[in-house]
Amino acid sequence: MFRMFIALLMIVVFSFSQAKSVDKHRVVRKSHHSKKSKKHSKSHATKHTTKHRHSNKHKIIRHQKPSAPKPPHVYTSSEKRQLIEAYKNIQKMWLLSNDYYHGITVKADPAKAFAWWGLYVETLPGDYPGLWRRLDKLRGQLDKSQRISAFRLMRQYREKYSLNSRMSEKDLTEAFNLTTHALPSVDSTLPEQPANTLIGKISKKYGHLKAEYFVLEHITKDDLVDNDLWQQQLMPVQTNGFDTFYAKHLAPGQYRLTMLKPGFLPYHQTFTMTEHNFKNLGRIQLVRSNEISDRSLA
Repeated sequence: MFRMFIALLMIVVFSFSQAKSVDKHRVVRKSHHSKKSKKHSKSHATKHTTKHRHSNKHKIIRHQKPSAPKPPHVYTSSEKRQLIEAYKNIQKMWLLSNDYYHGITVKADPAKAFAWWGLYVETLPGDYPGLWRRLDKLRGQLDKSQRISAFRLMRQYREKYSLNSRMSEKDLTEAFNLTTHALPSVDSTLPEQPANTLIGKISKKYGHLKAEYFVLEHITKDDLVDNDLWQQQLMPVQTNGFDTFYAKHLAPGQYRLTMLKPGFLPYHQTFTMTEHNFKNLGRIQLVRSNEISDRSLA
């Protein structure tokens, strides 16, 4: 009996020992899992904090105050001379395009009219109003061979006269202020200072005047032997939008004014401008022609 009791006790002790060992193993595994979980949580928290910190950093950069504006560019004397020359080139492109379009002083040539207007568009700021509409109108009047010729002429003129740079809005404004001229495509009020100014009128029965009807040439000795219109000194003529035309800031010398208003024969006038001279052509008379359509680019 005693031996049976001892055997039973040994079985209980062994079972208790095994159970304790299993519990201990469970505790160790639980402790290990707890440490791993804490480590993972800590790592996740660190990553989240870092990510949040980076996010805040980007937000700070994204919403930070803009830096102070740069001081305005001060043009040098050399840059001002270049701007004035570029502005005169713009005026000349405009004049030549209209001259070839209307046939004012030369035989009308739609391909050359397109070529000079295309260069005019390339030189002014890209968003300048009305440029592409006029170019499309000219393009629509060319057949396939004329379009090919027009683009070839553009390349030739661009290379021959070094016309390859587009003016910025800032440079154009500065050039405008330096020359004190309005763009020739814009009608202006009458000049306040009459010195070195040409002025004239037409009867209101002839209709409104547009600047594109005029070509004003400063005649020099070189013009007598050189037929290159680009090399000639051409000046814009402005209008008040109704019956009056004028040109400002004319240097002393001899000039030739040509006007070709659609529906009328060409008008020519040669005159001499002296220092501080105010030249008034008075009210000029126009002679009607058989052509009655208005070939205005506007």
